Amino acid sequence: IVSRSKNVDDAVDFLASSKFSLLILVVTGYNILFLLAKILQIAFLGKLRDREEKKVLHRLRMFVIFKIGFIACVLQDRTIIQDTDQKEILVWTAWFSVLGVLKVIGLLCRDRLDFMSFSPATRWPDYARVLSLLFLVLAFTALWSVFCFVLFGDTGMNVLLLLNFECFIISLECLQTLMKSLLHFYDLYKSGLWEARSTWTFFVDLFLEGVGLLC
Repeated sequence: IVSRSKNVDDAVDFLASSKFSLLILVVTGYNILFLLAKILQIAFLGKLRDREEKKVLHRLRMFVIFKIGFIACVLQDRTIIQDTDQKEILVWTAWFSVLGVLKVIGLLCRDRLDFMSFSPATRWPDYARVLSLLFLVLAFTALWSVFCFVLFGDTGMNVLLLLNFECFIISLECLQTLMKSLLHFYDLYKSGLWEARSTWTFFVDLFLEGVGLLC
């Protein structure tokens, strides 16, 4: 990937100039990313349940395994990227690391909302905190996508699509969670039993997951 900004490109070249500086950069970056994710979790979700922790670890493992293979395939495709070096690996890894954290947090919000929808002790402030975090994930994903077009706009459509594909999937997952939450809130406020809720939920899942599969 060739950056549009010369300053950014020079900074990446300098940081990737030696293995030691590259190691420090990677460790520092992942520590900051983990710290930010932990702060968001504590502020909006509190302590995770055992089942949520297991799901988070499983999703992180699957994302890392899949993206390692994906990045390796992309970097070997000389029709997309030329002169693969440490800088290219660094940029791709950093990009998908941020998206991986956003994806896991978004799915964690879905798990928490599903749990809360079956808990009679759930209060409205609890819903508000989780939904606020979900909107934050959605907003940051949109900004990350805009950042891609601004910084890598001259690299070609193939690279832009590769970088933005995961942003699109994360947005779809957040929208799916929001729509299911709206159906739940409507069911809470509706007088009597709403028998059509399961049908609406099924079609929301079918439509949004179908869009994700088609992409």
